[in-house]
Amino acid sequence: HEERVFRHLSQLPNDWKLLWGYYYEDESGNKREGDFLVLNPEGSLLIIEVKGCERLHVNKSGCWTGDYDSPFSQLDAQYGAIKKVLDGGNSDVPYLKIGRALAVPNIRRKDVLNLPTVSQCGAMILTQEDLSDRKTLLEAWKRPFSKSTPKQDSCQRFDDSPWGKGFS
Repeated sequence: HEERVFRHLSQLPNDWKLLWGYYYEDESGNKREGDFLVLNPEGSLLIIEVKGCERLHVNKSGCWTGDYDSPFSQLDAQYGAIKKVLDGGNSDVPYLKIGRALAVPNIRRKDVLNLPTVSQCGAMILTQEDLSDRKTLLEAWKRPFSKSTPKQDSCQRFDDSPWGKGFS
């Protein structure tokens, strides 16, 4: 499933940076693996968690209702770890605008009645349609970043981070 999402993300313009498979430290100090980080030229970072499910256990409000760990909780943990490192412990000065997305490439939006485009925690839900077309993917990208502008040194700050060194 991640390979399929990688092929879709590879459609993004050449000046976008894509990292597939990265490690972060959770609140308990355990090393965990995340799926994708995508940095656009303006310095907005999107954390993407991929799930290969055929059915998304989300209610109309965007709340997780599945029997296994919530992918939105996974995204929150990744977000917190990345933000902590990039902000350098100074949470009053956000250097990057960071968004979260759950990619479900096996699910078509039309097949899931009332599937929200954004979950309750604020993560985008990217379906097969969102991922498969470059124009739609770029439009979807704007959803979590519409209300703020990253600082000018955002890209450099990320490039200097442990994750920035792995970008292609």
